[in-house]
Amino acid sequence: MVENWKDIKGYEGAYQVSNKGKVRSVSRTVLGADGISRFYIGKILKQGANKKGYPRISLRIGHEKQSILIHRLVAIAFIDNPDGKFQVNHKNGIKTDNHTENLEWCTNQENQRHAFDNGLHDRKGIKNNSAKLSEAQVLEIRLTRVNYTSYHEMSLVYNVSRGAICDIVNRKSWKHL
Repeated sequence: MVENWKDIKGYEGAYQVSNKGKVRSVSRTVLGADGISRFYIGKILKQGANKKGYPRISLRIGHEKQSILIHRLVAIAFIDNPDGKFQVNHKNGIKTDNHTENLEWCTNQENQRHAFDNGLHDRKGIKNNSAKLSEAQVLEIRLTRVNYTSYHEMSLVYNVSRGAICDIVNRKSWKHL
């Protein structure tokens, strides 16, 4: 596949994105706040990742800095969106593969369905970002519940709500254990 470059909307003349998911700065002269013109040589920019593992880049114009997800930049620049959908889906489920062939515009419902259908939405147990207990603690709660006088007492020991203890004991949560 040939690599094509397009200006990033809102950053025309400063940054470009490619159909392969790369971002580069454009060689340009910038007038500084001190009134001195400086020439910057364009280069491919290093990408970071957000806490969910999606590649992102920080772009700056003047003093304003903005962090933007790479897959959104690629989709905005290269993929038509006639239905005005708001989310970008990775067709193969690999969040670091930001080539145009792997991206498509979708609704939140379509994105969630794709994740569920392809086993990408497995958020059970400690894989769930909001989990406060380990699997060992959950098993311990189920095995030692007879040693406690109430769910309230257990909730104080494990620093979770009484309802969370009740759901664990009754297998309404952590069902996979």
